[in-house]
Amino acid sequence: GINAEYGENQTAGYCFVTQTETTFDAVIGWFDDNGTFIEYGDDTITALIPTSGQVNLAVSGWADTGFTGDHTKSGTYTLSLRITHNQPPPPSDGNDNFAQRIIVNGSHVDGSIWATTDETPCPNDHNTVNDVDYFEFIGLTPGYCASTRTVETFDSAIALLNSSGALVQWDDYKIDTIVPSSGKIDLAVTGYPDRNLTGAHQKNGNYTLYIDLTHNSAPPASDNNNNFFTPTVLSSNTLTVSGSIWSLTDQTPCPNDFTAAGDVDYYRFGPLTPGYCFQTSMTDTFDEYLGWFNNQGQLIAEEDYQVTGLVPSDGFVYLAVSGYKDSQFNGNHHQNGNYTLTLHVTHNTPPPASDHNDNFTSAQRLALGQTSVSGNIWATIDQTPCPNDHNTVNDVDFYVFQGLEPGNCFEIDEDATFDQVLGKFNQSGGLVEWADGTLYGTVPTDGILRLAVSGWADTTFVGKHQQNGNYTLRLQLTKNDAPGETKDNSFAHRTVYPPGVNKVSGDIWYIRDRTPCPNDQPPSDVDFFSFVGLPAGTCFSTMTDTNFDTVIGWYSNKGILQTWSDSELYGVIPQSGIVNVALSSWADVTFVGAHTNGGRYTVSIVLDADCGGFGSGSEGQEEWCDYNCFNKTCGSNGCGGTCGSCTGGYFCTSEFQCSASCTSTCTPDQDCGSDGCGGWCGTCTGAQDVCSGGVCTCIADCTDRECGDDGCGGSCGTCSGAQDECFSGSCHCVANCTGFECGTDGCGGICGVCGPYYTCGEHQLCVRDPLTQPSCDDYFGLPHQEVNLVLLEQVNEMLREKILETIDNLEAMKDALLAYNPDTQLLDLAELIDQIHLFCSGPYHNDTCLSLSEFEFIETAFLNAIHHVTIDPLSECAGRVCGLTSYGGSCGSCPPGQTCTADGQCICEYDCTGRVCGNAHQENGTSMSLCPPKSCGTCVDRYECTDYQCTPIPHGPVTLRILDCDTKDAVHVDGVIAISQAGGPLSTYPVTPGMNTTWHPELQEGTWDFGVSALGYVSETHSVEVKWETTSIDFCLHRATVQVHIQDGATSTDIQNECAVTTTLGVNTWVTTTPPNPWVLTIPDFGYGVYTFQVSCLGYDTMTTTKNVDSSTKQLTIALNRTPILLSAIDCDSAMPLAVTHHIQINSTFDQYTHTFDLLNSSTVYWIPPAIGTYGFFVSADGYVSAGESKAVEWSSTNFQFCLSRVSFLVTVQDANTSAIITTQCKVTSTSPVNQIGTITPPNPFQLTVPDNGLGKWTFDATCDGYLPSTTSATIQDSSSIVNILVVRPVVLIEVRELHTDALLKVNATIQISGAAYNTTFHWTVGQQNQWTPPMVGDYQFVTSATGYSDNHEFRTISASTSAITLYLFGCGDGFCSDGEDFEFCPQDCAALSLQFENYDSNSPVNGFTVTTYATNPRSFGGSTGPVMNNATVIMAKTIANTSNVLIISNLDRDEIVYLRVSMKNYIDFFWTANMSLYDPTLGQVFSLRGHLSPTFLTTDLPYRVVNTWRTTDNEPPPYAPTDLNLHLFFSDGVACDVNHPSVTDAGSHICQSVADAKQAGGPASIDFSLTSNSTITLWNSKPPRSAATAPSQQGRYLINSGSYVVLYGLTSDAATGKQLGEVLLQDALKVFAGSNSYDVWRIADISVAEPRKGGLKIQPQNKLATSEINDADIMFFDCEIHPSCQNFKVPYADA
Repeated sequence: GINAEYGENQTAGYCFVTQTETTFDAVIGWFDDNGTFIEYGDDTITALIPTSGQVNLAVSGWADTGFTGDHTKSGTYTLSLRITHNQPPPPSDGNDNFAQRIIVNGSHVDGSIWATTDETPCPNDHNTVNDVDYFEFIGLTPGYCASTRTVETFDSAIALLNSSGALVQWDDYKIDTIVPSSGKIDLAVTGYPDRNLTGAHQKNGNYTLYIDLTHNSAPPASDNNNNFFTPTVLSSNTLTVSGSIWSLTDQTPCPNDFTAAGDVDYYRFGPLTPGYCFQTSMTDTFDEYLGWFNNQGQLIAEEDYQVTGLVPSDGFVYLAVSGYKDSQFNGNHHQNGNYTLTLHVTHNTPPPASDHNDNFTSAQRLALGQTSVSGNIWATIDQTPCPNDHNTVNDVDFYVFQGLEPGNCFEIDEDATFDQVLGKFNQSGGLVEWADGTLYGTVPTDGILRLAVSGWADTTFVGKHQQNGNYTLRLQLTKNDAPGETKDNSFAHRTVYPPGVNKVSGDIWYIRDRTPCPNDQPPSDVDFFSFVGLPAGTCFSTMTDTNFDTVIGWYSNKGILQTWSDSELYGVIPQSGIVNVALSSWADVTFVGAHTNGGRYTVSIVLDADCGGFGSGSEGQEEWCDYNCFNKTCGSNGCGGTCGSCTGGYFCTSEFQCSASCTSTCTPDQDCGSDGCGGWCGTCTGAQDVCSGGVCTCIADCTDRECGDDGCGGSCGTCSGAQDECFSGSCHCVANCTGFECGTDGCGGICGVCGPYYTCGEHQLCVRDPLTQPSCDDYFGLPHQEVNLVLLEQVNEMLREKILETIDNLEAMKDALLAYNPDTQLLDLAELIDQIHLFCSGPYHNDTCLSLSEFEFIETAFLNAIHHVTIDPLSECAGRVCGLTSYGGSCGSCPPGQTCTADGQCICEYDCTGRVCGNAHQENGTSMSLCPPKSCGTCVDRYECTDYQCTPIPHGPVTLRILDCDTKDAVHVDGVIAISQAGGPLSTYPVTPGMNTTWHPELQEGTWDFGVSALGYVSETHSVEVKWETTSIDFCLHRATVQVHIQDGATSTDIQNECAVTTTLGVNTWVTTTPPNPWVLTIPDFGYGVYTFQVSCLGYDTMTTTKNVDSSTKQLTIALNRTPILLSAIDCDSAMPLAVTHHIQINSTFDQYTHTFDLLNSSTVYWIPPAIGTYGFFVSADGYVSAGESKAVEWSSTNFQFCLSRVSFLVTVQDANTSAIITTQCKVTSTSPVNQIGTITPPNPFQLTVPDNGLGKWTFDATCDGYLPSTTSATIQDSSSIVNILVVRPVVLIEVRELHTDALLKVNATIQISGAAYNTTFHWTVGQQNQWTPPMVGDYQFVTSATGYSDNHEFRTISASTSAITLYLFGCGDGFCSDGEDFEFCPQDCAALSLQFENYDSNSPVNGFTVTTYATNPRSFGGSTGPVMNNATVIMAKTIANTSNVLIISNLDRDEIVYLRVSMKNYIDFFWTANMSLYDPTLGQVFSLRGHLSPTFLTTDLPYRVVNTWRTTDNEPPPYAPTDLNLHLFFSDGVACDVNHPSVTDAGSHICQSVADAKQAGGPASIDFSLTSNSTITLWNSKPPRSAATAPSQQGRYLINSGSYVVLYGLTSDAATGKQLGEVLLQDALKVFAGSNSYDVWRIADISVAEPRKGGLKIQPQNKLATSEINDADIMFFDCEIHPSCQNFKVPYADA
C-alpha cells in the first residue's frame, strides 16, 4: 500500500532533503498541503520547505509514480529529512551602488568586502549578490594622473566609473586615469572576477584604497634659439659658446598625458674663411648630439660627439646642439645638462711649385756619363682634421741616367736628410723594384737607368708620403769577370771520351764576385765527361788527383745525379757501359758552378775484376757500393740502393743528410733534377731528353742513320738522288712510271717495252715503228697456224711457271692467267701482263719477278701469236679490216661507234635525227679518239642550243638599286620596286640595305614601269627602256619631310623666340634650333614611328611630347606654355622666406595693368606678365618695413625676389635704484605675441628685431648677476624705439646652526665668503637678522668659524630666488663621524679600516686594486651555484695607485657595518664584511684587514682553492700574531695535502696541489684541489713550533691572536674563471672555545659539493680549537678526525 508521511512545524524557506533506507525498490512523492502531487523521486527529493512549514511525502514501491498502490514491491523503510539553510547576507554598509557612493575628500579610504557561501543542496536559495563598495574621490587636481593602489586581504578588483556611474575601466590590480576638470573620480571595489559589478564573487576581506597623484612638468621657457631660423648669431671672433639642454620625461603612469619635448640650440658661427677646416669640441654633463646644416637648413652631418667639415662658400657654419640621439634635431631626446661648444678652425698651406720632374714622363734626363745628382723632396703636412682638404700628392723626383755600360752592376747610394725610398723603372714606366736604403741592380741593355726618389713609404712613387728634405744620388758601377770556357759545363754538352780512355785531365776555373749586386756573378766552371765502352756489371771506382778541394758526381744517362763524393766514387758499370762524371770545386754538390776555387785535376776510372758480374748479386757489389755512403745518412748509393732513409717529418738534403727543415732548391725556371730535399723539381719525358743544369735537354742521335729526324727536331742528313726518299733513316730510290709506257723508271728499272712494230718514243710513250713491221712469213719458218699454236703453248707454259713463283700480291693475276682462253680474252691477257710488268719493274722488284729478257720474249711471242691467230691465211681480207669473207670467215669487226663499209673499212657512225644543234648521237662505248664528236648545226645570235633545239637566250640579270637623291648613295632602309609592262601583271621586288636586288626581264628588250618606294622616302614611278646590254638600273628617291610648328599655347601663334628642339627616335637623338619657325623635319632612315620632342624656348616652359609620324604625316604642331615668373619675399637679414602674410602689388609703366598678390607664410607665387617691359613692385608685411622697386621683365626672367627689413628697437637693463646701465651679465627673455627671444648682455643696451607677426604686447624677463629677476611689459609698435628694464639686487638671510641638533648657534661666528672674483668676511651676530647682499648669483664657498667648533667648509649656490641659507658647525665627540671628520681628526667619532692585499702564493703586494663599498651585502646566498651578486647600492668605489697595495678608509661610523668588494684584473673578486663596532679605536689601533687575492682559474683540472690568511704583524699592541700558519687538507680517506704533501694524485689524476708562500717557513698560503660528487674533505690550520734561538721574535705569538681566516674559491656554472664561494673566520671559533694560548690547531671546516664545477660548495664550519702533541724533536702530532689513517697526523719540525 502507500504510506503517507508528513513533517510539520518545519522552518519555511529552509532546504530539505529526504533520506530513505529501504529493503525494496521504493519511490517517494512530495505533495502540497492540498494533496496535489508536486514531484517524485526514486531515491531522494530536494526542495525548499513551503510557507506552511509542512512537508507532505508519500512512500510507495517502484514504479508507482502515481502513488495509487500499483506496484508489487514490499519491505521495510526508514524515511528522514535533512534540513539546512543559508545565512542571510550582512546588513548593507551603505555604499553598495553608485547612488550610495561614499564621498572621499582625501587620498585613501578603508573598507571591507563580504560574500555569502551556498551551504545547502537546494538551488536558488542562496544570495548571489555580494558586496560591492562605491566611492567618489573629490578635491583632486584636474589634469593630474590618478593611480589606484589597493592593500587588501583578498583577491580584489577595481573599476573606474564615469560621472553617471557607467563602467569605464575594470582591472584586478590598478587603474591609471587623468583627473577630470571636476576634480572627482568615481571608483568601485569588488571581489575578483566581478567584472560587471553585480557582486558575482566569493571574496571576503578588508582593504585600503589609495589614490596617488602625479603630473608631468611643463616645458621651461624657450631660449629663443630652438630652430634653424632663429639661431644664436655669433661673430667671427666668437668660437666658444655655453648653454644648456633640457628634456621632459614622462613622470606619470597615465597614457596620453605626456607630450615629449626637448631643447635644441641652434648657432650660426661666422663669417669664417671659406674652405678652412672646422671641428667642434664639447664639454658637457649629458649625452649630446650635434648637427651641421647648410644655409638652407638642410642637414649636412650629424655626430654624437664631434662634427668636422669645411667652412662653406658663404663663410657661415650653422650648428645645432641636442641630446642623443635626436637625429631630426626637433627635441626628441631625454637629455638634460650644461655644455660648452667650441669651434676650432684650421687650414692647410698649399704645396710649393712643381720642380718639373714629378712623374716618369717628365723625368730629368742627365748628361751622358753623369753619375750623381742632388735635389730636394717636399711634402705638405695635414694640419687639419678634415678629410680631403689636404694635398695628398707630394713631391717625387724622376731621373734618367744614360750612357751606362749594359750589364754592369749599379749601386745607388743616397745621402738624404729625410727617410727616403728609391725606385727603378723600366722603359715603359713600370716599377721594377724599390728600396728604402741602397738600391742595387744591373744596367739594362739600352744603357739607361730610370730612377725615382720619394719619401717613405711612397713605394708606388705617386707622392703618398710625409717627408721633407735634401738628397744627393750617387751612382757607382762595377762588373764581374767574364767566364772562361764553357763547352762542357753541362750534362748535355759533356765530353764523351772514346772507348779505352779511362783517365782524363782538365782545369776548373772560378769567378770571384766583385760587385754588390746579387745574382750577377756568372757560375764558375764544372766539367762533365763520359767514359764509354766499359764492361757492364763490373765494379769501378774513381781516383782524383787535384791541387784544390774537389767534389765529384756520378750521373745516369738521363742526366740525373746518382751520388757524389768529395773524394772517390764507387759503383757498378751499368748495362750501357757508360759512366758519366761531373767534377767541380767544393762545395758545389749540385754541380752548377756555385764555388770560388779551382785548379788542375786528373780523374781515372779503375775497374775491380774481383767485383763484377752484372746482375749476379755478388756480395762484393753491395759492399763496394756502400763506399759511396761514407758520411751520408740517406739518398742513393749510386748502384740502385740507398745510404738510408729519413723518418717521418725529415727530408734527405742534397748533402745526403736527414734534416727536419729543408728548403727546396728548385727555381721557377727549373724543370728537372733534385729539389735538395729528397724530391724532384720535375722529370724529363722526352725519349732523348736528359736533365742538364735543371733543364730538360734533348740529345740528338744519328747512329746508323744517313737521313731523317735526329730525335730532337733536327736532321741526320738529306738524300742526294733525284728520286731518293728517306725510309727509316736510309735513302732509297722510288721508281716513277706515272704516265709512262716504256723506258726507264729512274731507279734502274723499266716502265715497259713496246710491242712489234712499235718503238719507245718521246715522253716514254710507244709509237709506230714502220721500219720493223714484219711480214707474215717471218716466224720460225713454220706455217702460220703451226707457229700460232707453238707460240701460244710456249707463252702459256712460261707464264704458268713464272706466275706461280711471284709474291702473294699477284694471286688475282695468277688466277686470271691460268684461266686464259686465247679465243675470248686476248685483250684481258695483254692487260694483265702489262700489270705484272709494271709491278715487277717498280720499287718492289724482287727475284720472283720475270727477268727483262724473259718478259721481252714472252711479250713478243704473245703479240705475234695474237696477230697470226686472228688473221685467216686463206682470207679474202686483203685491204679489208672488217666484214665477212665469201666462205663465212671474218676480216674483222669495227669497234663501238664505227660501222663497216662495203669495201671493208671501218668508218665513224653519226646520227642527227631530230637534232638541229649540238653533237650527233654516237653509240655507247665509242672511242672518242677514233670518232671525235660531230655537230648537227649551230644557232643564230641571241639563241642557244637547248635539248638539241635553238631557243632564245633570256635577258641577263639586271641589278636594281634605290639611291638617295641627295647623297647619291644607296638608301639604308627597306624598299620595294614594283615592275609591270603595258598594264600586265605586277611583280614586286623587296630592296634590302646592303644586298643586291636582281631582276630577270621576261623579254630580251622592252619598256617597263617601275614603282619605287622606301621607308622614309617619297615614292616615285619611272618608265625605263631595257635593252639587251642593260645590266643595272638606279632609281633616286627624295626623303620625306614634315613641317613642324612650335606655337604659343595661349595664342596659337608661331613662337619666334630662340628655341632648341631635341628630337629622339629610338636610340637616335638630334637637336634643331629655331627660328625659322615652322621648320622642316626630314625623315631619317627607318624614320617612321613615335618621335619624342623636347622643346625649350626662351620665355616658355620646357615641353616634352610624343608624336606618331607615318608616311601620311605632313604637319605637326607643338604648343608651349609661357614660363611664369616666381615671385617671393625674404627677410633681408636671414635671407629666409617671410613667415608672415605679405602682399606684392604690381603696376606696369607702359600699360594700364595692376595686380596684387596676397601671400601666406613662407609662400611664393607664379606670375605670367601680360607683356615684356618694366613693372613696379611694392611689397609690404606685418613687422617689416615696406619697400618698392622697378624691375625689367625679359623673356629670360624666371624669378624675382624682394627683401624686407624687420622693425627693430633697443632694450636697456638698468639698476632700479641708480638708473645705471647694468654691466654684469644678464639673461633677458623677450616674449612677443609669437615667440621668445633670449639675449645675454653685455652689450647693454641691445637691439631686438620684431619677429613674424610680432607687433603687440611684449614681456621682458631679466635675470642679472647680483640682481633679482625682473619682469617688464611693453607694447611694441612700428614706431617703438626703446624699452627700459629695471632690476634690483637680492638680499640673503644667513643662519648658523649646530649640525646634529639643528639649533641656532649661541656664539658669534665669522664667515669667510668667496666666489668668482669675490672674497669677503661676514660677521654673524647672535640674535640679529644677519643679511648679506651677494654681488651676483652663482656658487660661493662659506668657511664658518666659531669658538668651540671645528671650522666647516660648505658650498652654496645663490640663485635669484635664494632668500636664506643655513650654515652648520660641528664638534668632535658628538658621536657622529660627520663630513669633514675622520679617524685622525676625531677618533672618538670615527673609525678607520686599513686594507692590505698580497698575492695568494707569494706575499708579493697586489697594487692598484679597486675597493667598492655597499649599503647592504652585495651578495645573495642560498642559490644552487653559491653566492651571486645583487643590486646593492654602491657607497664608494676607489682604485688605488699602481704603486701601493694599502688603502685606508678613515671616515667610518664607529657602529657602521662595511660591506666591501676588492676587484683586480685577472683576480677573483674578494668580499668581506667589517663590523666597525667590534673594534675599539680608543686603543690606538686602526683595524687592519690583510688579504690574499686569488688569481682567476686558468684550467679546470683543480677547480677549487682555499687561501689561508692572518693579520699583519707588529703594527698592533702585543701579543702579536704568528708570522705563519700551516694549512692542512684531508680527503675522506685520510690522504693529506699540505706543505709536506704538496701534490696528491688519485688513480693517475692530479687531485690536490699546495702552494707554499715563499716567505713562510711553515705551511702553504693556499691549496688547489678537486672534489668528487658528495665526498667530504676537512681543513685544519696549525701554528708550527718555533725555536726561540732561531726566531726569538716569534715568542709570545699564538694561534688565537692570529686573526686567521680562510677563503674558498671555485668554478661554477655561472663563473667560468672562478668566484668566492665562502669564508671561515677564526673569530667564530673563539665564540665557541674560550681563548687559550695552548691552542695550536684549528679544525676549520668540512667541505663537499653535489655537482663539481657547477654548484656551490657546502661549507660546514667546525669551530674547533685543540692542542697538538709536540715531542722533544719539536715534531707536531694531531688527530685529523676524518679517517683513522690520519688520527696521529705528523707535522715535521721545519724552522728557519
